[in-house]
Parts: sequence; structure tokens; C-alpha cells
Amino acid sequence: MKSFKAFENKDEFTPHMMYDPKTKKGYKAKTYDDHMRMKKMGYVHDLDELSPAAMKRRKRMQAHLAKTMKKYGDAAKMGIPAAQVNQRRNAPTRKKSS
Repeated sequence: MKSFKAFENKDEFTPHMMYDPKTKKGYKAKTYDDHMRMKKMGYVHDLDELSPAAMKRRKRMQAHLAKTMKKYGDAAKMGIPAAQVNQRRNAPTRKKSS
């Protein structure tokens, strides 16, 4: 694992790669300001910085998102507006009207 020292000022900065933990895409931090912006967004220097628990949680959240997006996509194909999809069901069903 690469080690990076904390930069105390902009003069000590050297360009390096930072990675988005969600998409695992790498982006070059060319300036100190780029580095600080990416750091605020949660980017890391190495993908190994994520703990196994964080990776498991991320995988579970992505699976849930995929299932939800599929449900809303199927509902749209069936002609059900997103506002009327019952959120508590796995299949695309309409909410009860009151």
C-alpha cells in the first residue's frame, strides 16, 4: 500500500491518483485544491483503504439499489407512475388510494 504524508501547504503537494470508493474509478489529483475537493467527497488514495465491512455494506447497498431500480423500471413499463409505486413490495404494485 502506498503511503502519503499529509501536506501542510500547497508547496509540498505532488500530483497523485485518488479513487472513488463507490465506482472504483481513479482520478488524478493534479493540484492541492483537487486533492482537498476529492478528499471532501470521500475519495481515497488506495482502494485497499476500505475495510472488509465497508466493502460488504457497499455491496449490500448496491444490490438493494439494483433491485429498487428494476422495480421502478418494470412499473414504468407497466404504465404505473413512480409516485404510485408501493415501496413496501418487491413487485411493482400500485399504492392503495385513500
